[in-house]
Amino acid sequence: ILIGYRVPCILRIDIDTNIVQRYDGYLIELKKRGIKNDEIFLGYSYQLIGDSLYLPMLNYNIIIIFHLIDNHFELCNIENLDSIVSELKNYRVTDAVKNTTCHEISISKPEFPKNKVVLMDFGAKKHIHKELEKRGCEVITVPAYTTYEQIMEMQPDGIMLSNGAGDPADNVEIIEEIKKLLQTKIPIFGICLGHQLVALANGAKTIKLKYGHRGANQPVKDLVTGNVYITSQNHGYAVDSTTLPSGCSVRFENANDGTCEGIDYQEIPVFTVQFHPEANGGPRDTMFLFDRFITLMGGNKSCH
Repeated sequence: ILIGYRVPCILRIDIDTNIVQRYDGYLIELKKRGIKNDEIFLGYSYQLIGDSLYLPMLNYNIIIIFHLIDNHFELCNIENLDSIVSELKNYRVTDAVKNTTCHEISISKPEFPKNKVVLMDFGAKKHIHKELEKRGCEVITVPAYTTYEQIMEMQPDGIMLSNGAGDPADNVEIIEEIKKLLQTKIPIFGICLGHQLVALANGAKTIKLKYGHRGANQPVKDLVTGNVYITSQNHGYAVDSTTLPSGCSVRFENANDGTCEGIDYQEIPVFTVQFHPEANGGPRDTMFLFDRFITLMGGNKSCH
């Protein structure tokens, strides 16, 4: 949170009760640290409506409201509080995948590729590509709405389903294509949103978490080995493990709240995780999952 000197107050709004508290003396500075206006809230969940910015602070029922004044945002008093709170409660992210996926197919590969992987881009992090290439994979990155038939024409050895944003259940068209891909017996590795979409394609349900899992210190337990790993996470939804069909089981579990963090599919060569093994900033505890995917493409079912 940036601290500053130009604005009179911060309003704390509990969006469940609409109770408002005013904290005079807490001021926000936007330019002192040399950050541009359009970069200040990068990475936060926010909504910009006209000349007002609505910023829900992560992990708290707090909404800070700014007005654009003289080319910078300043905290403001709220006049039409009821309508503002109602608008914020009804707000939801839409077309998240459509707005973050690539629009063209791209290919990257090492000098001597060993496997061909199709990466479905739902908002993919670059280090997914890098970790695959590092392990000798030609990576064909395709837009999120690429069809089953188009992917099969590429004759992949494996399919990677990337991370992404938004409510996983909104992606009805993509889920239908994943259902077809699961029937091919081609090895599939899903991360984050990819993990959730595979679960939905198998008939499971997802739930919205109250606050979500954020940060680089989320403990995850491997229910097979008993090992606990520190992982990087950033998601607001989770697979409801009570809705998993037969033929699959929870492999990883969040050590804090017990939510599903990974699934093994016993009848098909597929496994998925909710966290980010590719996270470049670390932790790097679970990079071995990429090796597991490589081995699975080689036909060694013991790794599955």
